[in-house]
Amino acid sequence: GGFYWYSEKKVPKYKEESTLKEKAGREFINTSVDKYPIHPYNIIKDPEIDDFSDVINKLLDTGKSFQIDGRAGTGKTFMTQEIMKELDKRKLTYIALAPTNKACRVLSPDAMTIHSFMAKFEAQFAKSYSKLGKYDYIIVDEKSFIKELFFRLFYHIKENTKCKFILAGDWAQLEPVQDRSQFDYENSSVVHSISDGNLIKLTRCRRADKELFDICSDPPGIDIKQFGKKMHPRAICYHNSLRKRYNEIFMNNNRRVKHFIQVSAYARDKNSQHMKIYQGLPVIACRTNNAYDIANGEVFEVTSFSQKQATVSIKDNDANIHKIDISEFSKYFYPA
Repeated sequence: GGFYWYSEKKVPKYKEESTLKEKAGREFINTSVDKYPIHPYNIIKDPEIDDFSDVINKLLDTGKSFQIDGRAGTGKTFMTQEIMKELDKRKLTYIALAPTNKACRVLSPDAMTIHSFMAKFEAQFAKSYSKLGKYDYIIVDEKSFIKELFFRLFYHIKENTKCKFILAGDWAQLEPVQDRSQFDYENSSVVHSISDGNLIKLTRCRRADKELFDICSDPPGIDIKQFGKKMHPRAICYHNSLRKRYNEIFMNNNRRVKHFIQVSAYARDKNSQHMKIYQGLPVIACRTNNAYDIANGEVFEVTSFSQKQATVSIKDNDANIHKIDISEFSKYFYPA
């Protein structure tokens, strides 16, 4: 199945899929669409309060798997973390998983990426069910990012062990990258089976700006004219080439910047670029590095730099300071 890089280590990669090819060697793409009956869920409504303890106890008391679904800001991650605390109180065992290192760090210090978790069971997977049996629950965050391969493996784990699953996320968020095909996971019988047909839907705004939360409830109905045409320093770009161009504009046109250092682009990364590093510059990690305690996709802000010590200090969203060698800065960060 090959390998992938995790924390700068080469890790065995579970073979994701087989490629069907025609006699001429061309890849065969199945364009047929199969329709299956949609299985109804036992839907638990949002408790409409910030204290999830009652609903968590009721869900765990059933001894069944379940899903947590809700838009950004409704409290999915907070509820999942409260569930883990309750599982600890009940002395029940669990493993927390997420598709990316960044999602793992948000979920729990002990969370693992799904890839690294599954890599442990690559060899003789059928004999690995006994190892998985030590977990009462498998908690999976960011369910919309998960590929068909992993849902299939979760299904087999569910069918062959006593593990229960808790799937959290929002089906309206980003889909998995380079999935085997297009799937309606939200209404699939496999996801329904993994979660035992139980679903709690969180609908109340608990974290985000209420006005913005309400606006985003109907994206097609948003009146973009109300936001004006002023260029904002934080922009989302579809292509790296445009991202690099916008970053260059903002770095060079920031007139308030008097003290800065310049670093060259990382030669082995075509998406890297020359950077003007100054206090307040937002940056995003493009690689995971345990020594620096950074994860791919995490956003930071430059707080200071020292040419004498050859370091750049950055702070994360929790105001923790990380010191990065200037010589490696463009290897691990893009301007954001």
